[in-house]
Amino acid sequence: MAGAEATTKSQKSAASMREDYAAKRGRRTSVSAECMSDNAASTFVAPSYDKSEDQKERIKEAVKMNFLFSELDETAKNTIINAMLEKEVKDQENIITQGEEGDFFYVVDSGSFEVIVGGAVVLTYERGGAFGELALMYNCPRAATVRASSDSVVWALDRGTFRHVVLQKTSQRRKKYEAFLEGMQLLDCLTSEQRSKIADVLESVEFEEGEEIITYGDSDRSKMKFYFVEKGSAVAIGADGETVIGQMNEGTYFGEKALLENKPRAASVKSKQGKITCAQLDIAAFERLMGDLQDRMKDRIQSYSKNPAT
Repeated sequence: MAGAEATTKSQKSAASMREDYAAKRGRRTSVSAECMSDNAASTFVAPSYDKSEDQKERIKEAVKMNFLFSELDETAKNTIINAMLEKEVKDQENIITQGEEGDFFYVVDSGSFEVIVGGAVVLTYERGGAFGELALMYNCPRAATVRASSDSVVWALDRGTFRHVVLQKTSQRRKKYEAFLEGMQLLDCLTSEQRSKIADVLESVEFEEGEEIITYGDSDRSKMKFYFVEKGSAVAIGADGETVIGQMNEGTYFGEKALLENKPRAASVKSKQGKITCAQLDIAAFERLMGDLQDRMKDRIQSYSKNPAT
């Protein structure tokens, strides 16, 4: 690692990192202290740690995979890269503990991590995976424990930089999705705060006409997504590869069945009549944020005719 200071800090524990950052920035005393006034935003200066060009390229490649950074301009991305601190995590070491306060967002550079809730492993992260954002967004305790399943290296981004740079830059995208979700019947039982949390983690994806969005029989749960249709339409196709068993238009959703039932995809889904734009949730976000809606989605599944949808 370039720079003696950066080398020393890369080997510190998460607790030591929190203490160092708190000493420099001042520990927050309440949730209200997290509110970012215009004056605070204009005077905030992000930390910067020495890195080699190779390290910068690795971080850039990793964050490119994460939707949270997709709306950032080059200046903001460079601020994030410079502010990230390298941390080595030993096999079986907890980098996040369920119920504790969260001060860092993490991007995996190498190695692997398991997400543990109630003693059960619910998800894994490898290179390019990112975690820890919810506690920073909503000032809530950590919702799960994250443990290294091999000797690993992560890049850690402090709370202050995350909130001042990432959250402020993504506010426009959040407002767009809040308006989109507000009109959906599925979500009418949620509070505005609950819808906002979903809006925060939606990622817009576009598919060409006839492109396969979901593949029949796919059983790789770690890569499964749940989709809201923003623009265009799609069709669900049965096991024979020909029979259309459903159609999804703007303002509808698909992809829930395999996630809810922990089964392979029961149909293929392809875009229809031009491009389709969808807002997608990965499986981790789906399980965290859509729990209150699972009964509604299960009722819809029971209404599917012929083969069930995806």
